[in-house]
Amino acid sequence: MAEQIMMPLKQQATEAEMGVPKQPAALQADADRAEAWTVGRVEKDTLARALDGASQAQLNRVYAVLADMEPLSAANPFWQRNELPQDVGALADKIDAAKERVTVRQADAVVAASRLDLVTGVAFGRERSGDGDTFDRDAEENLGFTLPHNWTGRVQVQGNIKRDIDGEMIVLPAAHRGEKPDFWGVYAQLDDGHQEHLADRPTEQQADELAERLAVIDARSTISEHEKAAKLARVNEDRVRRNPDSTDEDISAAKEARKNAEFAATTNDADLQRRIEFEERQRTLLQQAPADARRDAPKTLLTVPYKEKEEVKALGAKWDRKDQSWYVPQHLDAAPFAKWAQQPAQMLAGESLEPATALDKPAVSKAVEGRVYLAVTYRDRTEAKGAGAEWDKAAKSWYAGPHADMAKLDKWKPENVPTHQGPAMAPREEFAAALASIGCVVPAGGDHPIMDGEKHRISVEGEKFSKNSGSGFYVGHLDGYPAGFMKNNKTGAELTWKAKGYTLDPEQKALLASQAAEKLQQREAELSKLQEQAAKRVGKELGKLVQVTVATPYMQAKGIVPHAGALTDKDGKKTYLPATDVDGKQWTTQYIKEDGTKRFAKDSRKEGCFHVVGGMDELAKAPAIVIGEGYATAAQLKQSLGFPTVSAFDSGNLAAVAQALHQKFPDKPVVIAGDDDRHLELTQGANPGRSKAAEAANLVGGKLMMPIFAPGENSYPADLATITPDLYREHQRTGKVLDDEQLAALKQMKQFTDFNDLANKSALGSEGIDRQVRSLVESVIGKHQASLSVQQQEQVQEQQQELDRGEKVQQVQNETPKRRRSAKVA
Repeated sequence: MAEQIMMPLKQQATEAEMGVPKQPAALQADADRAEAWTVGRVEKDTLARALDGASQAQLNRVYAVLADMEPLSAANPFWQRNELPQDVGALADKIDAAKERVTVRQADAVVAASRLDLVTGVAFGRERSGDGDTFDRDAEENLGFTLPHNWTGRVQVQGNIKRDIDGEMIVLPAAHRGEKPDFWGVYAQLDDGHQEHLADRPTEQQADELAERLAVIDARSTISEHEKAAKLARVNEDRVRRNPDSTDEDISAAKEARKNAEFAATTNDADLQRRIEFEERQRTLLQQAPADARRDAPKTLLTVPYKEKEEVKALGAKWDRKDQSWYVPQHLDAAPFAKWAQQPAQMLAGESLEPATALDKPAVSKAVEGRVYLAVTYRDRTEAKGAGAEWDKAAKSWYAGPHADMAKLDKWKPENVPTHQGPAMAPREEFAAALASIGCVVPAGGDHPIMDGEKHRISVEGEKFSKNSGSGFYVGHLDGYPAGFMKNNKTGAELTWKAKGYTLDPEQKALLASQAAEKLQQREAELSKLQEQAAKRVGKELGKLVQVTVATPYMQAKGIVPHAGALTDKDGKKTYLPATDVDGKQWTTQYIKEDGTKRFAKDSRKEGCFHVVGGMDELAKAPAIVIGEGYATAAQLKQSLGFPTVSAFDSGNLAAVAQALHQKFPDKPVVIAGDDDRHLELTQGANPGRSKAAEAANLVGGKLMMPIFAPGENSYPADLATITPDLYREHQRTGKVLDDEQLAALKQMKQFTDFNDLANKSALGSEGIDRQVRSLVESVIGKHQASLSVQQQEQVQEQQQELDRGEKVQQVQNETPKRRRSAKVA
């Protein structure tokens, strides 16, 4: 992520800190790469994520490049080395915004470094000045307030109001009073669970920006690099979700990156690694113990009546053919076998025993000193729990509880569990296994992976296999300590790899996966709680809104008229679209500003929720369920069809909404109106609007409906050079691959994607949408009604046949003469 993104800047910073002299040519090459990197991210507005984890040296270098970019004229040596964009005004605004963000991150880096000093007790490159004095001073200077020393890293944003109660101005949560917030408070969670007020902001956006800064500070002051990466991934996911311009693919990629980072943090947890190392040391000691000592250890022989052999066998006893006796294996506790115990075999032979060695002596129970931790796999957790094992959340391990049955738990003691570490692997084999773990296809005996330090393309699961191309890539080298990086561009999964020389067996993988699942489960539980709170908040908000009677600015821009269900405020400027589930519960609201900017209520649930254009009650009367992505599309379809339609808000939500509504209205046909994102086929290699709509239609046995535009409106000109995803990514990086005509063609295609575009932008106009939509939907309704009619006729025929069969049986019974009873002879 930032580690990979900022490689040119990181390399310069590291070499500068080490005092490594560089040749002028190498210095210039580094400067050119840093300039190209910065320019590309400023133009694409993707600088934010890269700066989150950047060091002070990297931030200073970026700011220097930004300063060199001004003035924006051909006379500037910077723009003699780089291509100056045509829209200078837009670039100037982006540079100002980038400078501001770098300045903010520089301040955040100072606060994070001080907090890290406070947490670790070690000054990283600076002299400490007492118990938190430096931290307090740096926070006050850079944030405007101090941060609690026992801050957990969690932050909460709350809308507040001030009210006069008994002559005193009191701050109250606006949601509790069902009122619109006057301002927004930002609170830090303490380690005792309480919240401490930090600052107030006049708008929710400003409060969210401050919360993001604090989340970055918390991440940067995290000791574990893996946990730090996981926290930064969460920050980025929240940022992407808040961005109204984010696509479904952007959100999905950010979510997948966050999950991968969290799993990596779990599997690389320091406590877990220490436990694995402990188990390995114990296993090594056991294996290195003298064979004679193990062989000559006395056996605990048992005198077992025949009728009790199944009982002792169930406890784990073994039969010794040589001694013709049952005995207790050395790894089991002998206590449960006390009633059958004999003297050890050597004692029976009259031998005296030498004093036990440290290895032979039974280990003193750790319960005296602390907890006895157990190596319980995910598969065995229920059995272990039944025997009294309990879960230590802090240590992330099972341990023997106060009322545990140690005889049953003995098999999970580290010294009794077979080593979890698999056989040693060559670095290339280990790298291949890592590639497969993120969905890359590595055929046995093939060329991949090529460990030469160069970038290589590789096929991924779900696409046609190719030896030299694919949606994945990797870089691996064997120099010094083998390491590398890999990414699956189809799923967004990525992995930074270092050779370990061994692999984990299935049981160890299951254990690690269970711990990762537990963390994710906790996060989902927290998310569910936040979603319930958001649902209550948006529900109270309805009381201050009114039905739209005059088209809002957004509706006017989209050429749609007001429909039942859409709301607005007293000014009539913003558009509010309540989103509910099939049971009518409102979970969130989509807010649309005058300029078309969209967002959902903070911390709310969107998956499976939708907005009915025309009202839920009327949808029950509709002859079909017609579902589109955005509100403008659904509203345009309603205007054409004359009955209510459904907005799923985006393509990623189509399947969930279609399945929910199909289950509620199984007697209605379903039509999915997709967006035709042909421009994304060229730039990303996929058409999510079409593919997601087709997937939703297939899941419910529905019909896919796509807009058909006039020639040239939604197609790439044949006389222009072809655009591929690789070329487009390279253009995003350098800005020098695609020409103006190609970029203009992409921009043109982007304007014609959905049914609202067909009605309002296409040469076909409203007549075109009426012809396409009405004919297809009427055909679907007609076929569905005909199918229902046939089914009803078949049911009537079956019922009639059943009645006929019953009448015939009754007739036969009536016609059959009754047999006379024979007279009884005395």
